[in-house]
Order: sequence, then C-alpha cells, then structure tokens
Amino acid sequence: YEAFEQLVANHLMTVQEHKQLLAELSFSKDNRWLKLLYEVKAGRYAGHEELEARMSELECPHNERVGGRPGCGLNSNADVLAARAEWLFYSGDFRKCYDITMEVMQSNPFEKVIVPIHLAVCVELKQKNELFLVGHRLVEEFPSSGLSWYAVGCYYLAAKMNDSARRYFSKATVLDSKFAPAWIGFGHAFAAQDESDQAMAAY
Repeated sequence: YEAFEQLVANHLMTVQEHKQLLAELSFSKDNRWLKLLYEVKAGRYAGHEELEARMSELECPHNERVGGRPGCGLNSNADVLAARAEWLFYSGDFRKCYDITMEVMQSNPFEKVIVPIHLAVCVELKQKNELFLVGHRLVEEFPSSGLSWYAVGCYYLAAKMNDSARRYFSKATVLDSKFAPAWIGFGHAFAAQDESDQAMAAY
C-alpha cells in the first residue's frame, strides 16, 4: 500500500498508467475495500458518478447496502477521508474539502495523508492563520521534512509574499525532490510574479 500511495501522492503516474496498474493487481473478495480505495485514489480526476459510487461503498456502514453490496464502514478512515477531500478539492468545492480536512486535523494534526490537501485548500481559501499554525507545528516537530517547509511556503503564498514562498518551496524540494505539491507551489509562486518560464519549469 505504501508504494502505491507514493505513486499517487507524488503524481508519478498518468491516469492511464494508474488504470493499467490496477487492472494487473488481484484482490481477494475480502479485500474489496482495498480495491475501491486504490480506484478512488487513482481516479481523483474521474467523473462524478463513477467516483461517488466507489466512495459511497467505502463510507457506507457494514449493515447497509450500496449497489447490492454491504458497505465497507470506512467513513472515519483517514485514507478514505483524504480521498474524499482530494476529490472535492479537484472539483473546486473548497469549502466542503476544508470542512473534512479541518475535522481530521483537529483530531490528528500530523496525519500525513491529510496535511498536504489541507494546506492546499487553506491556500485557496486564504486561511492564513491556519497555515501559520500548521507550518509552525510541523517545522517544530519535523524540521527535516519537505512537508514542513512546504507548509511554510503555503503560508507565504497565501500572504502574497511570493519571494519568501519561493524560498521555502525551494527548501522543501531540496529536502524531498519527489514531493510534487512543493513543486506545484514553487510554480504558483513564480506564476504570481508573472515569471511564466520559471513557473513552467517548476511544474
């Protein structure tokens, strides 16, 4: 699972490559929940009805049925919540995405599957105070993590202090060169200053 998570989280495969990989994996009947979770994580850009059907089956209680099958009862699972939040984010429903990520962050502020999408949606909603608090907490606990400095970069990006944002996104990419959100943030900071060539290089 961790290997698959790295491929998805760091955007290392195309949608078609994800589909091909999933087609080659075999899942037992008892592991249908894992197959659904993989499909949801790999299909975050998929159509509404297709993704909603899978999400509903994952989130539905065991004693209820969805599409003739019993639910997986994973509505409070961090990976499932992260998948739902990412889908909402990529659909442009930032407020609902934020509501989910904030709820998880309040119970576990270091939940790795949630933190990147929480930071991204906070930037979209200009939640500067939340970004400052999360960044401070992460740097204090994990000073050698690319995620921590990405959080600091997000704060400066939301505050429109683009030179500082670029500096911290750059630090994040040095610490973790495969951490895609930091490269995207780096590109956004360049784009905010109309430096399109450097923005494209970062993307």
